[in-house]
Order: sequence, then structure tokens, then C-alpha cells
Amino acid sequence: MAATAATTTGYPWLGLFWTMLILVVVALWFWLLYVVLGDLFTRPDLGRWAKAGWTAALVLLPFVGVGAYLATRGRGGARHQRKEGR
Repeated sequence: MAATAATTTGYPWLGLFWTMLILVVVALWFWLLYVVLGDLFTRPDLGRWAKAGWTAALVLLPFVGVGAYLATRGRGGARHQRKEGR
């Protein structure tokens, strides 16, 4: 039987592809978390307790917290960034 390139190297190309895809998705997740937390703490219209609640939601339930934040406050965040000039 002839050996293929994927079996002779010990690390198939498909495995490399999935590893790189997972690394990119994790990097994008942390970037999204950074953007949401940055927007959360620079908003003048939220009080301290609201910021604490959103932070707790982001820490305890990260996927649900980020989704809920973007769904409820996302439009205001874009307006806030334009106003600040970022």
C-alpha cells in the first residue's frame, strides 16, 4: 500500500485546518469580549450597579451575556463609539 502525505507526516492537513480554525474563533471570541467590556465600562448612561450586573452576566454566562448585551445595547454602543470618535 502506498503511504499518503497525510499519514507520513503524523499531522494531517485537515487536523491543521481545524486547529487553525479553532484558534481564530477563540481569538475572535476574546476580541468580542474585549469590545463588549470596553463599551460597557465607557458608557456614561449606565450606573455602577448596571455595569456590575452586566459584568457578572458576562463572567457567569459568557455566550448568553454577550448575546444579550449586543441584542439590547448594541445599537447604543455604535452610537457611543461614533460620539467618542473611536
